[in-house]
Amino acid sequence: MFEGDVDEVESSEHNGESSEHNGESSEHSEAEQQLLAIAAPIREKARVTRASMEEAILALCSNDWRTMRTLAELLGRESDSLRNHYINPMLRDGRLVARVPGNPNHPNQAYKTKPE
Repeated sequence: MFEGDVDEVESSEHNGESSEHNGESSEHSEAEQQLLAIAAPIREKARVTRASMEEAILALCSNDWRTMRTLAELLGRESDSLRNHYINPMLRDGRLVARVPGNPNHPNQAYKTKPE
């Protein structure tokens, strides 16, 4: 921090209670809480049925693209396990689509439910 920047930092729009980035009322926080709530039944158990896991993945991917990393963190599972046991079969049977088809290791790869 540079000398004299203290006053600017204190008045920053990103600090304080009025910031859209702080508190439970921000949109980002609310969306994140919804995703965590969807994933909670899976995350809290060591073993779940295939149907339960697939249902959770479809729900998480229904409104937006989700990366493998995000899915793994939300569901409390390893990325490789999710990819091999759930994501790849769901891609093959058409329930999920890949953002970058044919390139599973693309840095922008993400998954979404197939549009109807």
